[in-house]
Amino acid sequence: MHLVRPRQTHEAPYDGTDEWRAPGFALPMYRALRVGLPSVGALRHRWLDLRPELVHVATEGPLGWAACRAGRSLGLPVTSDLRTHFDLYSDYYGFGFMRGVVGAYLRRFHSATDLTFAPTAALAVELRARFYGRVDVLGRGVDATRFAPFRRNEALRRAWGGRAGGPGRAARRAPRGGKEPAFGHACLFKDSGAGAARSHGGHW
Repeated sequence: MHLVRPRQTHEAPYDGTDEWRAPGFALPMYRALRVGLPSVGALRHRWLDLRPELVHVATEGPLGWAACRAGRSLGLPVTSDLRTHFDLYSDYYGFGFMRGVVGAYLRRFHSATDLTFAPTAALAVELRARFYGRVDVLGRGVDATRFAPFRRNEALRRAWGGRAGGPGRAARRAPRGGKEPAFGHACLFKDSGAGAARSHGGHW
């Protein structure tokens, strides 16, 4: 597998057979998130040597668009994920007036791939109705072996202030309206009953 992603500000440049940290830029309304620059030629050059069997695009930004173009130009199958309705979030990020444009871009982006994966059957039906091309379901799975109950660390749970044996949940908190979320860029861990525990993780 060859991973291509934007290089974050705290990272050193890296260009290997397993990963390329591509140049990018920060979004004005979300400085912690860097978006990769489109580099069709650079991707073609790397993939001519590596010859991947398939290109899968996880994010519909400029770098994802470039990956789609580069894969197509090399005759490779291209698939994509649609996990976030960026057009529906446009109001939060301060460009609600472009909601229609963003929606049209997403539809054009995904309909140009061989197959788009949606996280739920309901969303897959919606995307097909909106002419997103071929859509299938690929759920947000959890590794039931790695995250099995027998791996619980009750001492850690108590240190976080939770009660023994209580349920937990992990979620990503995104900023709204250009503001940072209440708990920072965090992995939020909590349970809904008594003895809730909350832990802050790094930005995803």
